[in-house]
Amino acid sequence: SYDDTYYKVVVPCMDLSRYQDADFKVLKYRAEFTVRRELQADVAVHIDEKNKKAYEFTLYHGYQISSVTTEDGTELAFWQDGDYVTVKNSSENQSGVFVFHYKGYCKRCYSTKQGVYLPAYLEYYPVPGRRQVYVRQNGYWGNSVESLGYEVDFDVVLNTECKIYSNLQVSGEKHITGRSDGLTLLCSSFAREVMIGNNRIIYPYLDLLSISPDRNLEEINMFFDKYAGEENSLEGKTIIIPPSINGTPYYFGKDHLIGSFETLEIEYERYIETGELYNYISDEEIQKQLEEFEE
Repeated sequence: SYDDTYYKVVVPCMDLSRYQDADFKVLKYRAEFTVRRELQADVAVHIDEKNKKAYEFTLYHGYQISSVTTEDGTELAFWQDGDYVTVKNSSENQSGVFVFHYKGYCKRCYSTKQGVYLPAYLEYYPVPGRRQVYVRQNGYWGNSVESLGYEVDFDVVLNTECKIYSNLQVSGEKHITGRSDGLTLLCSSFAREVMIGNNRIIYPYLDLLSISPDRNLEEINMFFDKYAGEENSLEGKTIIIPPSINGTPYYFGKDHLIGSFETLEIEYERYIETGELYNYISDEEIQKQLEEFEE
C-alpha cells in the first residue's frame, strides 16, 4: 500500500530517534470536521502547559495545515514536516489553546462523501509529542494502534451526509461529545448499531462473511461474559467492527475495541496476557521460517 512504501522508503518508521514523548497533555478537543472530497478540519486543542515556547504534535502527513491560530484568530508560526508539527507559541498567548486548520486525507482510513472511517489510532487530529505513526516489525506492517494514553473531553461536530456512529455519544445528526482516550468516527449507510446487555456493537450488517449480532448472538455473549468482573472486563464497552479495508488492525481503548469479530477474542486475550499491542512474530519463529524456506 501507499503507507507501506512511504514508511519504508521516504520515512524509515523504525528509526526510533525520530520519536519524542510529549512534555504536555491535552485537556480537551473542540473540533469541526467537514467531509467533502477530503476532510476539512478546524481543531482547537486545549493543553495543560501554557508557558512553553514551542510545542510538538503528531498529525498524519496526509493532512496539510494551512494555519495554526490562537482562539482569537492570531496566527502562530508553525512547521510541518511529514507527520510532525512544531508550533511556536507567542508570549501574548496564555490561553493554552491552539487552533489547527487543515485538510487532506488518508487512503486507508478514508473520509469522503460516500463514507467515513477515522479510527482512534489514526492521528487525524493533533496528538502531543512526536509519535510513531506506522510500525514495520517482526511480521506486523501497519498503523500504530496506541491510544492517547489518558482520557480527555471531546466536543466535535461532523458535517457529513451519512449517518454517524462513534464510541462517544452522537446527539442530533452530527454532534459528538464525551470523554475517552481516543475518538473513532464511522459514517456509513451500511452500518448498524445494537445493544447487547450493556455493550454497544457497531457493525457492517451487509457483510455476510463477518460475525454479526444477527447471526452469532451466543458467541458474542460468551465473549462479553468471559471477562465479567475482572480487571479487563468488557462491561459497558463499545465494539466497533470496521469495514474490511486492507487488513484493519486491532485497537484496545479504555471505552471501545476495534477489530474483526472473528479473531477479536483471540487478539484481546493475547493483549491481556502479554501487554503487546501488536501480534509480532518472535525472532525465533522468523529464523525457523527462514530455515524451512531454505531447505
